[in-house]
Formats: sequence, C-alpha cells, structure tokens
Amino acid sequence: MSRSLSPTVLAILFAAASVRAEPPHASYIFPAGGQRGTTVNVKVGGHYLHDRCTWEMLGRGVTVPSELTRTETLWFEGPLIKQPASQQAEDYPQDYSGHVQIAADAMLGSQWWRCTSAQGVTSPLPFVIGDLPEVVEEEIDGEAIPVQVALPVTVNGRIFPREDSDVWTFDARAGQSITCAVSARDLGSPLVARLEAADASGQVLAESTGESSSEARLRFIAPSSSRYSVRIADVAAGGLQHYVYRLTVTAGSWIDHVYPLGGRRGSTLKLEATGQALGGERMEFGVPDIAPSVIDPAIETTAGRTSPMRFDVGDLPEELEAEPNETAEQSKSVATPLILNGRIQTAGDVDLWQIQLAKDKPVVFEVRSLRLGSPLLAVLTIRDASGKQLAQADASESGDGELSLAFSAPTDGKYLLEIRERFARRGGPQFAYRIKIAEPQPDFQLFAPDAIAVDVSTEKKLDVLVAWRGESKTPLTLHVDGLRAGVTCDDVQVPPNAKKASLTLKCAAGTPVTGANLRIVGRGEIDGQPIERVAVWAGQKDGFGRGEPIPCRLATTLPTPFKFTAEYSFIYTPRGGVLKKRYAIDRGSFEGPLVAQLAERQGRHLQGVTGPVIAISAGDDQFEYPLALPPWMELGRTSRTNLMLTGEVQDAAGTPHKVCFTTRDQNEQLIAVVTASAMRLSLERRTYAIQPNRELRIPVTIRRDRSASSPIRLELGVPRHMRDISAEPVDVLADSDQGTLIVKIGPQPGPLNMALAIRAVGQSGDSPTVAEEPVELVQIDRNAP
Repeated sequence: MSRSLSPTVLAILFAAASVRAEPPHASYIFPAGGQRGTTVNVKVGGHYLHDRCTWEMLGRGVTVPSELTRTETLWFEGPLIKQPASQQAEDYPQDYSGHVQIAADAMLGSQWWRCTSAQGVTSPLPFVIGDLPEVVEEEIDGEAIPVQVALPVTVNGRIFPREDSDVWTFDARAGQSITCAVSARDLGSPLVARLEAADASGQVLAESTGESSSEARLRFIAPSSSRYSVRIADVAAGGLQHYVYRLTVTAGSWIDHVYPLGGRRGSTLKLEATGQALGGERMEFGVPDIAPSVIDPAIETTAGRTSPMRFDVGDLPEELEAEPNETAEQSKSVATPLILNGRIQTAGDVDLWQIQLAKDKPVVFEVRSLRLGSPLLAVLTIRDASGKQLAQADASESGDGELSLAFSAPTDGKYLLEIRERFARRGGPQFAYRIKIAEPQPDFQLFAPDAIAVDVSTEKKLDVLVAWRGESKTPLTLHVDGLRAGVTCDDVQVPPNAKKASLTLKCAAGTPVTGANLRIVGRGEIDGQPIERVAVWAGQKDGFGRGEPIPCRLATTLPTPFKFTAEYSFIYTPRGGVLKKRYAIDRGSFEGPLVAQLAERQGRHLQGVTGPVIAISAGDDQFEYPLALPPWMELGRTSRTNLMLTGEVQDAAGTPHKVCFTTRDQNEQLIAVVTASAMRLSLERRTYAIQPNRELRIPVTIRRDRSASSPIRLELGVPRHMRDISAEPVDVLADSDQGTLIVKIGPQPGPLNMALAIRAVGQSGDSPTVAEEPVELVQIDRNAP
C-alpha cells in the first residue's frame, strides 16, 4: 500500500537540505489566440506539470477553467539532426488540454496566463484576442499540404517539426491588395518567419523575412482573379512544438504606419495613415480618458475596422511639426513641458525645434519611435542659439533603440533641439517620432518578479528593484498584501537612493500547497505629500504588458524528498538496440510508489531515443531503466539521456501532490556510443506506384549478425494521418532472411506526403533489436493517357 508523508515527517524533511526539484515551465499555448465571442479549445505545452495543474488567465472578458489536464502529446520527429546540432539541449513539453471562453466585448490584444503546481509557477505567456475569423491548423507530419481559407482570416499554426512549412491558399480578385502579416515574437515564439506569396502557377509575387524591429509582412496586388498561396517557414529551417504563430491574411483595412504616433488622454486626433484599403481618408481617433501608456486600438473607417496600431498615450500638451523646419529660422518655438511629434520625411532630413530653458533647471528628453512601430533610429542633439553642440544621445547605443537625455541649460535662453535618423540614407513618412520634454518629477517605480515559490517550513527572499526619477529621493516602506494563511512577510524599510530591497517571505510548517497573487506596495513621501506605487512585473515595464497588470504570484510548494543515483558508465550500443542501466533510490524517508521516465527537459536532443514509464513499487530502492535507440540514429554519436523520478506526497491539508526529481549530472545519464545495428533491411525498391482498391507486395531482405538469430516480425509503419493503407505483420523464421509485406490499398489512400517505414523487430541477446527502412508510395493517375 502507498504511504504518504505525514505533516510531521514533511516538517523534518523540509528543515533539512531538500533534494533539488525541477520547477514547472510553460512553453506554448496553441492556438495562441482566438476571436472575440468564441470559445477556443487549446493545448498548453509544459514541463513538470504532471497530471494536472492550476491555470489562470488575467484579463477582462476571458474565462478559463481553474485546471489544465494532461492529454496526448502530438510529436513529430522530423529530419535527422547531425552533430554538433544534436548535442544541444532540447525540451520535450507535454500537452495539457483546456479552453478559453472569450466575451464578445473582450479587450483586443494580449492577455497573460500561467500555471501553478506544487513545485512552482510558470512564467507568463500571452494569449491574443482578435476580431477576425480564425482557423487552427490541423497538424500533420510530412510535406506541407495546401489548406484553403476564406479572407479575411487569422490562421493559428506551428512550424513543427524542424524544416516544416505551412501553405495556406485563398481566392483573390484581379487588382485586389492582399496583406499577409505574422505574429510570433510577441507570442514568446522563437519562430523567425519567412513568408512567400505565390500565384497558382507557383510564381513568387512577394516575400518577406521582416526586420530587426518587426516581423515578416508582405503585400501584393493580385494580377488576376485566381487562387493564391502564402507559405510560412522558419528562416533557419527550425521548428518545434513551441514555434507557434498567428498569420493574418486580409484584403481589408490594414495600417502600416500612422502619424502622429500618440496623443493626449481625452483628446480627439486626426491621424494620417498609410496601408491597405484605408479609404483615402484622414482618420479620427478619440484617445481614451483612462488608458495605459501604450495601447493597441483598431479604428472604424468607412472601409471597415483597421488592423490594431501601437499608440502612445500621455497627459502633456502635444505639438505637431510644421515643415520646413531644417534651419533655426524655420524651427517652431515651443514651451515645455510637452510632447513633440514629427517625421524624418526624407533621407538626410533634420528637424529642429526651438525651446526656452532656464539655467541649471534639469530637463529630460525622451524619444519614442521603434517601440511604436517607427523604423527611426534617432540621434538627438541640443545646441545653443549659435548652433554649438551641447549634448547628444544616440539610440543605436541603447539596448532597445530608444533614448533618454538629461540636460541642464548653462544659461537662461533659447536652445535648438535637433533630431535626425542615425543613418543618413534612411528616411520617409513612416520615420515618425515622439519627444517627451519635461522636468524630472520626483517619483519611483517598483519592479518585482512575476512569481516566487516558497517551500513549506522555509523562507525565501524576493528582490524588488527601485527605479528613481528626479532628484528628490525618499525613504520607502515596502509592504505585501494578499498573503495566504501560513505565509508572513515583514515590512521592509528602504533607504533613499537604494536601487534594490529584499522582502523575506516565510512559510510556516503545516501550511498547505496554495497559490496567491500578491500586491507589493511601496509607500513614501515626496515634497511633503504621501506617494504610493505598486510593483509591476518587469515584462510589463512602460506599458508593454497590455491588458491586466501581472501581479507577483506566490506558490507555497513541496520539495522533493527522493532522488536517484548511479555510477558513471558509457556503453557501445547498436542503433535499434537497447541500453539498460541500474539506479539506486535515495528515498529520504519516502516509501511510496515512484515512476521513472525520460525527463521532459534534456541536456541533448534525444534524436529519436525512447523509453518506457517504469513503475517502482513502494519501498523498492533500485530500478533498471531500458533505453531504446532508433534504428536510424547517427553512427559514432554519443547519446546522453536524462531521467526523472516522480512520486506523490501529501500536504498539511492531506491533499496529494506530485513532485519530481531530475538531474543532468553525468553519473546519472544513460550514455551510449552508437554503433552499427545488429540487423539491417534491404528493399528491392524505395518507391512503389499504387492504385486504389489494390494490393501491393513489398519483398524485404533481412541482414543480421549472429546475435540477432531470433524470429523476426515485419511491420508497416503508417503515419497517423494517412488513411486506406495497411498491412498485416509478417513473421519471418529464425533461419530465413526473406519476407513479403502485403499492403492493402483502400479507395482513397493518402495523403502521400511522406515516406512510410518498413520495420523489422527481433531479439539480439536478451534485448529487442529494430531495423527500419523508408518506402514511398506514389498514386497512379488513372486519368492520365
């Protein structure tokens, strides 16, 4: 019978040095978004989330179940990866099922989600709310099969496995403008997309790989009323489960660039926009009275609703440039504080502004461009009335392409503010900017981690970063709201000028596993007035986490009491064979049953290596793990595989929770040097022509060494998406080297977009051995002459 740890035993274990556990990790959500007013079934890919985990999505208008549950994980092996690429670390996330219910009036843009387990919290990832009809890719292995969609549409897909590509087709009228735009980077996806649009004959009409500050987007004019396609792939021929994307294809209204890039809260702006199907009108936009500093509104026009645009929001007066303004005499005189809006209209263009400054009174100039969709890489210069340079800042020297320049005038008077593009050959109406000019107001911001996990009966420090503004600095008091019973955190006094403070969260013995969203508050006094600021996640700094602010998530957690150990070894193992290794279990007073299996995060790509789930009975202190090497593995390669051990413990409330242990230490790895197989197959042909409702005979010759002297079973491996193709296994006697598979072809075989596998399974000594060869089927066109 399984025995769980009592709270007393748990307390003893927790007080001692616990075994290092593997915290949970979220890799993707697929699809990565959905349309307003719909319910979207999703798969969340994660590591060490076990059978189920707590799930939350923050934001108005979205509802999700409180838990995600483990489901079948879709896996495509993809092409053989050779050294040294095969020696890189690789993740193998498992799929969890859930759904997102999206209200008809849900806020457009990103909402954030995360998972919590008994061993920690995953980092937030976005889920995007759109308003166009959506399509979700039905994923299959092999060469891309074009899928027809109706415009306008947002396609949700994945580039999976490596070297994969997806092809989407659609109908367009002659002269119609079509925009195809990818979102991947903003989803947390590693995909760097390459788009290629083609006509029905395969003639490429447009292509794009995006730029450093923007993702791939292309536009073409349909030369005739016909069917067109867009192909998406990774520029480096990569691809895996987390290479998710959202591809919007539309002939509707689309904004490429807008001017000005922002406006004052509560104002109504006339916008100049360039793009597709905008109706040739100046658009009007009412800036909300209450809004974060960066929003993504769509605008209603006579031609329809536009695509979302990134828009900066402020509270200062706004001023638009008036061309020409290249000389001091032409420059517009403005009074601070304010926000300047302008454009570097042509290559080599320079904009000048005239401002009145007081002696020794500090002023901060902040330029915003790249983060708002403008390609401008700004250089900002301050000159005196004679044109002498007094200060300069270059956006190319900053990490994010934005710049901030603090300046104190040496005398009262008028000064020239000059802005230009870093590279003189660049410019155009899209090279817009906003310059915020204001005295530095005494203030501060707090930045906290998105989550913290504290083991029961322990304590952990939570670092809060303090970003000061202006000259006046004040002592602060940090306080935490939202703590659950059993967790305490004393207020912390932060001295002036301190850039970091540490809160100590203490989790008492007997506290059950739970989660809570914390509110970390800093309170002080500036110029005699109380001031309070709430810590935000650094990922939402400056308004980039649009949607609900992400609070710091607290998880009270359980350490893993057990671990496994082994002696270092490496074994020459034939491909298609099995490597076995024995392990000892250090249970740490845990006597319940355990499960051993492949770790979900590996130090090297598995390259087809597989292993079973091994059940270990209560009390057992050792186990043997068999690792199967695929028959196509690269010869001479050193394979290193990591295991994980999972067990179930109870928290103080008696609720069972799964915890796990894994390690990448060499002693505990299964290390195999890959040698030649004990058995090989030879086929008369690699390609066979087939016809519906017929049978196909495939002769197979088996070549084996003396160790593989057992009877052999021949099988046909048919990819899961292919239909109407099957073959009964064939047994080949130990003294024979010939066998024939009889393949039955149904009425509609296919799709024939990849090879099938002829597989032979036998015994080499006391272990299974496998050989495999690919075979391609090609359907005969019965209508061909």
